[in-house]
Amino acid sequence: MANGIESAINAQKAGVAIQRPVLMTPAQIAMEVRLLDLWRDPDVMNLRRAVEAELGQLDTARSCDGAMTLGRAVSFYTASFISSVISLDPDPLHFFWWENAPHVAGGHQSASNGIAGDNPDHIYRRIGVDGSRRYEITGQIDLSNRPALLVFEVMRGRIGPIDLTNQDVSADMGNFVACLTDDRMAIGPDGHFRILVGGGGGDGDYMPLAPGENTLMVREVLSDWGQKPARLDIRQIAGPAPVAASFAEEKASVLEGLPAYVAFWGSWHKMSREGLDPNQIKPPVARDGGFGYAGHLRFSLKENEAVLLTLRAGGARYFGVHATDPWQITADSRHHQVTLNNAQSRPNPDGTYNFVMAPCDPGVANWVDTAGMHEGYGILRWQGTPSDFSPDQAVVGFEILSFETLRKRPGLIYVDPAERAALQLANSVAYARRSFD
Repeated sequence: MANGIESAINAQKAGVAIQRPVLMTPAQIAMEVRLLDLWRDPDVMNLRRAVEAELGQLDTARSCDGAMTLGRAVSFYTASFISSVISLDPDPLHFFWWENAPHVAGGHQSASNGIAGDNPDHIYRRIGVDGSRRYEITGQIDLSNRPALLVFEVMRGRIGPIDLTNQDVSADMGNFVACLTDDRMAIGPDGHFRILVGGGGGDGDYMPLAPGENTLMVREVLSDWGQKPARLDIRQIAGPAPVAASFAEEKASVLEGLPAYVAFWGSWHKMSREGLDPNQIKPPVARDGGFGYAGHLRFSLKENEAVLLTLRAGGARYFGVHATDPWQITADSRHHQVTLNNAQSRPNPDGTYNFVMAPCDPGVANWVDTAGMHEGYGILRWQGTPSDFSPDQAVVGFEILSFETLRKRPGLIYVDPAERAALQLANSVAYARRSFD
């Protein structure tokens, strides 16, 4: 991973001056404090307990792992919905950094967000925008440490609940409006870029909006946790004057919309790709907007069992395997190796990759930690794929094996405990840097 001093020197040589911190800005801190105030409001807390009881009636909550992680999942869903309400407020008009690992913002412990397998290899930011207005996004990419992929997406409405009509052909929800990736953007020699959003087109990079509410999502896809997020700013340049919401108005929106939101995302694992039976895999399908592919698997492991996956990277700029709990919420990646990407994984001599997904360390180099879960989901991602990428050939093998059989499998690459600990420490430090770098 890039050393901080070396990164600064490289940036200086490239003539790039990125303002730091990029993610934990004063506006982000202010939004997170508002989120905490709403999350801890007594009426919201009472409602959260009620929706948790409702979600607890699902079959998922009747398993040991599902019951153990139910409260955490509802907490994440609640913070996610509150952040979607806050991101609609034009005061400040600012992208909200959606983060599922705990961190401190302005002296306050954050309320972690999470839905549908948010990936620690991705930096997610979003904002609610109005189709009757026009916006300008300006930003700057750290060219010396740029992500594998930068993706801007516009979706109709908020991110759930929504009627799903495309699950047989898409890994997404079907509310796609527009997508723009950095390989199709005009980026200056110092990393600066400009995007117009809404309002009927314009010179340079442009993304349309649908009528009414829209969600503008930004994904920065990291193949190395030393890669840096872009500085992003957004302002309204045309349309009706925005009106800031009061705390009481935001609270009313939360109380009105939270039950449906939690019910939707709490059932997403059953609806996405039309559901999965235990120990079943579905091959990758295209992401809306054409920036890549995603596949899914569900595991249900007995004691001393593991998933063995053999995959092809297919020339993707980013390729990764990621484990979640039964609610598709990700464990704290500072302490668990819940995801491995193409920069972190060791290939086989023939160019394929073996991944072992298991609740305890089998000693295999490409171990994806389920954080103690015997039941849960795996998400397989290929993003920034070449034109000749073949999703039908991306998954080579999928097996459920005992540890005893796994140890006898030839060709697997192993690491010792000291190397594993050093890799996890490096990941933990790199992840922590996101809050202050």
